[in-house]
Amino acid sequence: MIDVQIEGLEELKRRLDTKKFAAASKVAIGKCAEEVKIIAIPYPPEGAYNRPGPYPHKWYQRHFGPRWARVSGSPGGRNTSEQMQKVWYTQVLSSWQAKVANKAAYAPWVKGDDQADFHKRHGWTKLEDDAKKVADKMTQIYKEEVDKVLGG
Repeated sequence: MIDVQIEGLEELKRRLDTKKFAAASKVAIGKCAEEVKIIAIPYPPEGAYNRPGPYPHKWYQRHFGPRWARVSGSPGGRNTSEQMQKVWYTQVLSSWQAKVANKAAYAPWVKGDDQADFHKRHGWTKLEDDAKKVADKMTQIYKEEVDKVLGG
């Protein structure tokens, strides 16, 4: 989880009607979640581990699944990919919390806290690190939404 600190929040709460504040905050938090999702979607560059080779080479073909070279030279494989880049979603949980998640069963080991070392070595970033990359932008989004409510 990433926390974004908003300076002047207590003053803001005093100046705004509770319902208006909650509504502006929900809009802002939803936009922030979308920004994190945008950063999370792209895959890192492919490497040798994604390319075919001669027997007994094994590789992972993106959007399909594991592959291997047979003695005969033909490729073998299984189509197990859940196409992680297509199943990201966001959900606003409250005026202070949103969820950015992925429906692929293996996502926690690719982008989550349980990330496997080989995914890190292959350039995959954790979702939390993706969120940190847009922290400044999230603060700006929040400020813009609140300014709209304040008429500024």
